[in-house]
Amino acid sequence: MRAGTFLIGVYLVVRHVGVLVGVYSTSGTVAYDALVVVVAGLGMMLGGGPLVVFYRRVKYMGADR
Repeated sequence: MRAGTFLIGVYLVVRHVGVLVGVYSTSGTVAYDALVVVVAGLGMMLGGGPLVVFYRRVKYMGADR
């Protein structure tokens, strides 16, 4: 699961850094939606401990353990 989370994070960062830089260079404003995705992608790349906890809670939601 860690490798998949890391690769999804890389994809999100690479894709949305271009959007973030493009919007800032053309209009001088910050694309906050792309900024949130970049921060989330960096969190996924750097380990994402809280992300894993959230995933496990959603995965086992409603299951009696």
